[in-house]
Amino acid sequence: MHAHNQLNQDWWLTALYAFMSAWIGKANQHHCIDLCKNIKKSIILRATSEKEIVAYLLGIGGLLNKSDPDSYIISLIDIYKYQKEKFDLHSLDFIQWNNRQVRPSSFASIRMAQFGSWLFTIKGELSQFFNLPNSEYIDKIGKIGFQSNLSEYWDKHYELGNPSERHNPNNGKEHAQKVVLNGLIPLWNTLAMETHKPEFHTAAKRLLNSLPSESNTTTKKMHAFSRCKQKNSTAEWSQSLIAQYQLFCKPLKCAQCLIGDAIINVPFMKQDS
Repeated sequence: MHAHNQLNQDWWLTALYAFMSAWIGKANQHHCIDLCKNIKKSIILRATSEKEIVAYLLGIGGLLNKSDPDSYIISLIDIYKYQKEKFDLHSLDFIQWNNRQVRPSSFASIRMAQFGSWLFTIKGELSQFFNLPNSEYIDKIGKIGFQSNLSEYWDKHYELGNPSERHNPNNGKEHAQKVVLNGLIPLWNTLAMETHKPEFHTAAKRLLNSLPSESNTTTKKMHAFSRCKQKNSTAEWSQSLIAQYQLFCKPLKCAQCLIGDAIINVPFMKQDS
């Protein structure tokens, strides 16, 4: 994980980045490294309410800049102004958040608010993920995942200041499992390599096998081939399919792939070794 070096090898910030980037999604995750470089750990650890963390994350990310703020936004702005003056903070107003290519439930504002809610739930104690997990903990995290518990304002808002139809404002079970897959498991694999503790890799593999197989555009494409179908498959299988697609299918390396070679089965299309 390159972020570990970019964050001065601070494991707490590395964990923050891993979970934040997994939580917010592909459309905006490239902004997370800049955010994490500017986040002060003490503000999150000392927060006495969910609103303090939500205000901090939205404020530093430049998401509180609204021309006609409602009462909820004003309350967040007031909190962030206090934090800004006390801790000499600098908002990253240059960040251009992408809400055009994502569903409303994945808009930057609501995803960051959910992430802040979860951080408050665990009191910012990301250090818990640096302890070698036992089987009970692995089973628990696989079932519960990462859940938020947002205030009622978000029942009718996907984005600050823009009312919507009533909806469930919290991330669902499927999204929570994506945070495990794309945040926690890479973090444990990085810990295994950097701290020379293979037990983290073993835990990551066990957790991967405890999660159900993913269903997305890539896995559906791969399932078109009979060799890629497997009954009662787990997330380890779907992650393997995604890796296969990224490494061979997407760059059109069919002749270098056993599956592609079997489909093509034309000798003159094979590349010389």
